[in-house]
Amino acid sequence: MRPSTYDCDEMTFCITCSDAAEELRIEAIGADGATGMCVDALGHRSEILLGLVPEARVGEQVLVHGGVALLVVLAEPRAAR
Repeated sequence: MRPSTYDCDEMTFCITCSDAAEELRIEAIGADGATGMCVDALGHRSEILLGLVPEARVGEQVLVHGGVALLVVLAEPRAAR
């Protein structure tokens, strides 16, 4: 059983099903903010859903599973909006 608290900083799996997740970089966000175009480390592009991470910005990395971004992977703290 998973403990009630855990560190998401090094998470590389889906928090829902424990299957592998992939880290992608957001290249563009749709006008509605609900979808984004992302690229992986090999240059493959895919459209993903961003509804669970409305704070995501172009250029940031997101952890994606099943075409859905689960969390934003922050390399450094964000500046205030």
